[in-house]
Amino acid sequence: MLKKCIGSLALMLTLTVFIHYAQAADVKGSPSVQINGQKLSTSALIEKGSTMVPLRAIFERFGAEVQYEATTKTIVATKGTTQVTYKIGELTAKENDQTITLKTLPIIRNGVTYIPLRMVAEAFDANLLWNGTAKSVIIRSPENNVHTPASEILKSYASDPMSNVSKALGFPGQPRLMFINADPLQKMITLTNVSDKELDLSGWYLKEFQKNGSYVFPMGFILPIGQNVRIAVGNDRGDLNWNSKGIFREGAPNRIDLYKPTDKNVPVLMWEG
Repeated sequence: MLKKCIGSLALMLTLTVFIHYAQAADVKGSPSVQINGQKLSTSALIEKGSTMVPLRAIFERFGAEVQYEATTKTIVATKGTTQVTYKIGELTAKENDQTITLKTLPIIRNGVTYIPLRMVAEAFDANLLWNGTAKSVIIRSPENNVHTPASEILKSYASDPMSNVSKALGFPGQPRLMFINADPLQKMITLTNVSDKELDLSGWYLKEFQKNGSYVFPMGFILPIGQNVRIAVGNDRGDLNWNSKGIFREGAPNRIDLYKPTDKNVPVLMWEG
């Protein structure tokens, strides 16, 4: 998994950042970094418009071994047969024998090396979200990121456009933005971005069809391309939590609709199960 994902670093590192916030990690109000529900002691920072996060703390949390060779000023991250190396001050890195061009230089602040946020998340096939209200970068590590890729979702729809997947992808004539799925047993709702752009879900909301409750996404909540967000219902196991226990009903049909804040009459997506 790691080897396959790090191979896509060249493409991933050309992507632009999707959030703007504090100028330094120790500034009041700077964004926190959360991995698998646990907050890192080191915050993120901004360098020339790019979101930067602490390399060692995150790579080690993902299970990679990180070393720094002082004589050559080279950082080496290793997991299994894959090795990523970067020499401080250069605009290239290496994944085994492959040269990768970086858009933003990693930096060192107070003895901590920071690298572009998406390099960390996407290199390890992790899931990345931004909660603007909480000023928090939310990262889910690979072992906690089991989901159906956006490409497979779209392929399933193309092969059978009349299936339930079509409702969960949107109604006829609407652009394919997201896919909604739910697991009543786990009490979890998942939204996957299947579009070619980041989606700002500020004010969007989920509603249980029988009007047993609704959930409104926080302002500034960003769902990046190909990523997914998990909304836990009545528990705290999700990226976001819907504090209601009457959403999923046993022995009866369930339906969850997704609405834009600008149109409260027609849902964008519908899940039934």
